Amino acid sequence: NMYGKCGNLLEAAKILDKMPKRDVFSCNVMIAAYCQHGYPEEAVKLFAQMYQAGMRPDKITFVNVLDVCAS
Repeated sequence: NMYGKCGNLLEAAKILDKMPKRDVFSCNVMIAAYCQHGYPEEAVKLFAQMYQAGMRPDKITFVNVLDVCAS
Protein backbone atom coordinates (compact mmCIF):
# COMPACT_ATOMS: atom_id res chain seq x y z
CA ASN A 1 0.00 0.00 0.00
CA MET A 2 2.82 2.41 0.87
CA TYR A 3 4.62 1.88 -2.44
CA GLY A 4 1.40 2.36 -4.37
CA LYS A 5 0.48 5.56 -2.56
CA CYS A 6 3.97 6.95 -3.14
CA GLY A 7 3.74 6.18 -6.85
CA ASN A 8 6.35 3.42 -6.85
CA LEU A 9 4.11 1.06 -8.78
CA LEU A 10 6.93 -1.11 -10.05
CA GLU A 11 7.96 -2.02 -6.50
CA ALA A 12 4.33 -2.46 -5.45
CA ALA A 13 3.72 -4.82 -8.37
CA LYS A 14 6.84 -6.82 -7.49
CA ILE A 15 5.58 -7.28 -3.95
CA LEU A 16 2.14 -8.34 -5.19
CA ASP A 17 3.75 -10.83 -7.59
CA LYS A 18 5.88 -12.32 -4.80
CA MET A 19 2.93 -12.85 -2.46
CA PRO A 20 2.40 -16.58 -1.91
CA LYS A 21 -1.34 -16.06 -2.03
CA ARG A 22 -3.04 -12.96 -3.34
CA ASP A 23 -6.31 -11.90 -1.83
CA VAL A 24 -9.04 -9.46 -2.80
CA PHE A 25 -7.68 -6.81 -0.43
CA SER A 26 -4.17 -6.81 -1.91
CA CYS A 27 -5.54 -6.69 -5.46
CA ASN A 28 -7.90 -3.84 -4.54
CA VAL A 29 -4.99 -1.81 -3.20
CA MET A 30 -3.02 -2.35 -6.38
CA ILE A 31 -5.98 -1.59 -8.67
CA ALA A 32 -6.57 1.67 -6.78
CA ALA A 33 -2.88 2.59 -7.05
CA TYR A 34 -2.87 1.94 -10.78
CA CYS A 35 -5.93 4.14 -11.16
CA GLN A 36 -4.56 6.96 -8.98
CA HIS A 37 -1.34 7.13 -10.96
CA GLY A 38 -2.77 6.93 -14.48
CA TYR A 39 -2.42 3.26 -15.42
CA PRO A 40 -6.00 2.18 -16.15
CA GLU A 41 -4.93 -0.63 -18.50
CA GLU A 42 -2.88 -2.25 -15.75
CA ALA A 43 -5.81 -1.93 -13.33
CA VAL A 44 -8.18 -3.67 -15.73
CA LYS A 45 -5.57 -6.35 -16.44
CA LEU A 46 -5.22 -7.06 -12.71
CA PHE A 47 -9.02 -7.20 -12.36
CA ALA A 48 -9.13 -9.79 -15.15
CA GLN A 49 -6.39 -11.80 -13.43
CA MET A 50 -8.42 -11.75 -10.20
CA TYR A 51 -11.43 -13.07 -12.05
CA GLN A 52 -9.42 -15.79 -13.82
CA ALA A 53 -7.90 -16.85 -10.48
CA GLY A 54 -11.37 -17.37 -9.07
CA MET A 55 -11.28 -14.45 -6.64
CA ARG A 56 -14.63 -12.99 -5.84
CA PRO A 57 -14.56 -9.19 -6.27
CA ASP A 58 -16.13 -7.17 -3.48
CA LYS A 59 -17.76 -3.74 -3.41
CA ILE A 60 -14.40 -2.01 -3.17
CA THR A 61 -13.16 -3.85 -6.25
CA PHE A 62 -16.11 -2.62 -8.28
CA VAL A 63 -15.73 0.96 -7.03
CA ASN A 64 -12.08 0.88 -8.07
CA VAL A 65 -12.86 -0.58 -11.50
CA LEU A 66 -15.63 1.98 -12.07
CA ASP A 67 -13.14 4.69 -11.16
CA VAL A 68 -10.75 3.27 -13.75
CA CYS A 69 -13.47 3.29 -16.40
CA ALA A 70 -14.33 6.90 -15.59
CA SER A 71 -10.75 8.07 -16.07
